[in-house]
Amino acid sequence: MLVNCAGTSMVTDTFSMSLEDFRRIMAVNVEGTFLGMKHAVPIIANSGGGSVVNISSMAGLKGIAGMTAYCASKGAIRMMSKAVALECAGMRNNVRVNSVHPGFVDTPALRKHIDDATKAGHGRGLETIEPDEVAKTAVPIGVACTSEEVGEMVAYLVSNGARHVTGAEIPIDGGMTAG
Repeated sequence: MLVNCAGTSMVTDTFSMSLEDFRRIMAVNVEGTFLGMKHAVPIIANSGGGSVVNISSMAGLKGIAGMTAYCASKGAIRMMSKAVALECAGMRNNVRVNSVHPGFVDTPALRKHIDDATKAGHGRGLETIEPDEVAKTAVPIGVACTSEEVGEMVAYLVSNGARHVTGAEIPIDGGMTAG
């Protein structure tokens, strides 16, 4: 089993972002996921098979102003997961690959994003730094996701119950990407 969960981002518009910052985000988010799969999938396959779960983001499914590099990197993780899932299926190596796309998850990183977005003028409706308050307006079901809920989705995907789940992109975002 492999869970790729590293990520970094910054809130700035495309035209103010340096190429160095863009490359740093892509290196951590995309290259890190690539290298994890490149080196772990053969080991997983040689052990009889298993699961790879790549943590992406709802930003890999829809654009967010002020987060161009992050959206691009998380979209790349989404498509890389699908491609590697098909490669593994074609090799019949019994390795499944899926991506999970969390929305607002109450973490220190989310609190920093809310604060940065508000300061940068991209916070439309995010005037408070409290995720529960933000969720009331930004998340259709009105509550922020918990890291435990994301963990439960990952646990399902690595379980035998998900034996036929590969190449899937699973949002866990309270409906943020539903419409």
